[in-house]
Amino acid sequence: MALAASRLCQIAPTNFGFQVNLLLAMPPRSRLLRWIPVLFWMAVIFMNSTDAMSSAHTSRFIEPLLRWLFPGISPGAIDTIHLCIRKFAHVFEYGVLGLLLWLALPVKRRAPGAADWRRAGLALAIATFYGATDEFHQRFVPSRGASVHDVMIDSCGAGLTLLVIALVTRRRGIRGSARQPAATQLAPLE
Repeated sequence: MALAASRLCQIAPTNFGFQVNLLLAMPPRSRLLRWIPVLFWMAVIFMNSTDAMSSAHTSRFIEPLLRWLFPGISPGAIDTIHLCIRKFAHVFEYGVLGLLLWLALPVKRRAPGAADWRRAGLALAIATFYGATDEFHQRFVPSRGASVHDVMIDSCGAGLTLLVIALVTRRRGIRGSARQPAATQLAPLE
């Protein structure tokens, strides 16, 4: 029993106290709970792909706000800023989706200090696929249109977020493993 518990829960000293890895100690139900935020955010993205968030509807509140902030703004500048805001919304939505997918997917890092590129790649593939299905859905919304460019923007949003996460977690692993004596480093969980 003690051997099984030691394999399920590993404790390691870190810069901020102790890190407890309970991934394998989690019952399968708890691991499934990690996907609830992903599914919720996918539903938010899906709702944003409806007529309610079409360009015609978002301009109803963006244009008056821009005219209030910048009274002499030209119609062309309003259109350009509106387009930029809408495209940044794609980057933000899919950046959040990439983060949530990263948190939901299991850790596969083999060594401290190694970036978990497989996990990041899988999260990016899922986010990109969802972006493509979202654009396909927009083909059937009268006030919206499908665009391959939007799928690329979605992928960039998720990809940039995942790149930052992978590099930050890699950097933390390198700093943490360099300060720990070899005897206290953990063996990778499998």
